[in-house]
Amino acid sequence: MAHQHYDLIIAGDAPGARIDGILLGRRGLRVLHLHGRGQPKYLLGYNSHMLDALLDQLQARNCLTTAVPVQLHIGTTCIEIHGSTPWQDEIRREHPQSYSRIIALLDQLQQWGSTLQHALIEIGGSPALNLRRRTRWALACRSKGLPGSLLRQPFADWCSRQTLDAEGRHLCESLLASICLIPAADLSLAEAALAWAQVLGRQSVAGAVLDKLLDQRLIDAGATRRPLEQLTDLRPLRSGVVQCRLGSETVSCDQLLLAARPTTPVPGWPEALAGPALWELGTPSPEPSKLLAPRLLLHSPAGAFQLALGRNRNQPEIYLRCPSNLDPEEQLSTELHALFPSARLTFKRLQSGGTAPAAGGACGERGSIRPGKGLYQACAEQLYPALGLLGEALVALTLTGMKRKGP
Repeated sequence: MAHQHYDLIIAGDAPGARIDGILLGRRGLRVLHLHGRGQPKYLLGYNSHMLDALLDQLQARNCLTTAVPVQLHIGTTCIEIHGSTPWQDEIRREHPQSYSRIIALLDQLQQWGSTLQHALIEIGGSPALNLRRRTRWALACRSKGLPGSLLRQPFADWCSRQTLDAEGRHLCESLLASICLIPAADLSLAEAALAWAQVLGRQSVAGAVLDKLLDQRLIDAGATRRPLEQLTDLRPLRSGVVQCRLGSETVSCDQLLLAARPTTPVPGWPEALAGPALWELGTPSPEPSKLLAPRLLLHSPAGAFQLALGRNRNQPEIYLRCPSNLDPEEQLSTELHALFPSARLTFKRLQSGGTAPAAGGACGERGSIRPGKGLYQACAEQLYPALGLLGEALVALTLTGMKRKGP
């Protein structure tokens, strides 16, 4: 019996891959969504120019809410973004001597991050995909006044060349390291600019609402759905087709999007390298102090980490995201005790992370977009671990702009 052939198979629930599947399904391509493993849990879910443009196409703007306040904690310093006062006033209060230079640096980053997104929209996604896009990228950067070669240098190196004192430089590097969960010395300037512009977005994205909307839009676009757990083998063939084993059935596709980090090995699936670890913190104590914002960025001697505070069924809910080499129970106990002094925290690892390779592309790609014939990396946690939902939008924009077979 002839097996089923699809134009596109999405293996996992990463938002960028599902957005690509929806837009291609609407064009008449045959799409199979292997759902499962959940979408990456981004604690800093802010809107961006690129994501906003895609949400318009999906009629999915009802996942947007007012921007969630986020606090940066570095020692005794606390700066709030999207709070009751502008972030510039917060920096002026904490750093009265050097605030003007700090604000000028962060304003420059925001401007570059915004312009970078418009350039990426203009060329249809990442310039790392092919030579044609790299040529268009160089022209777009030049026309928009972007310092193309400058954006590839390390963020910390660029910071060191600015007229900042040591305290101001430490603040800027700690801020971006805690947003991206990558040390400032390992961040490219392009990553830092894109990440900072995203956090300053005026709207947050409700992750659970977006998840349901994407699933429904995929069904509306005619996609077939199967559980990802059925995938036991994938094999790129010389013809360029990818063959997949789903239980006792064999299916094939022209392109397969790797949209998850598999918890169990799947033969043929490239090894997952990047991405932070995710922990759930339990506490029998009362909910955290009202003085804490719903999102916290913290920079400790051990490293940067993020906290999301909320409620579920009238109980406090705390998630922690940190680099994979950090053990929060052992290495972050001092900082956590200062935040929750009366709580007896328990730690449950929800997702193991991996060490991100060095940034290599114009937008800070940390891996190959095409790890194999017919295979495409479509999980932004792997490709753009510093960029969160903006990385998902960049994945969707890049993949949707590719030339494909079909109607």
